[in-house]
Amino acid sequence: MTYQAAASINLLGDRILIRELEPDTPLWLKKRTGVLKGEVVKLGTGRWLKKACKRLVSSVKEGDVIFFSHMAGQPLFLQDEGDYRVICENDVLGVEVNV
Repeated sequence: MTYQAAASINLLGDRILIRELEPDTPLWLKKRTGVLKGEVVKLGTGRWLKKACKRLVSSVKEGDVIFFSHMAGQPLFLQDEGDYRVICENDVLGVEVNV
């Protein structure tokens, strides 16, 4: 799936742009469960390791479905494409595995 508005954003470092998969969930339920689900839309360049003088490759890739805390990152709304969020890779709790 292509996201035109998301394509115009360049993320820095270990930032991840995700599209919330369940945006209609009521706020009280989000706070109660504390965990949200989203699809990775775009990745930043990766975290820079100062001592090693190299970039760390991200452990997630575009298209992955991930779980993250409702408190993580910054909410973002992009031109009628829905709810997005920019989070750090450290805020990813897990990746959904298709069995």
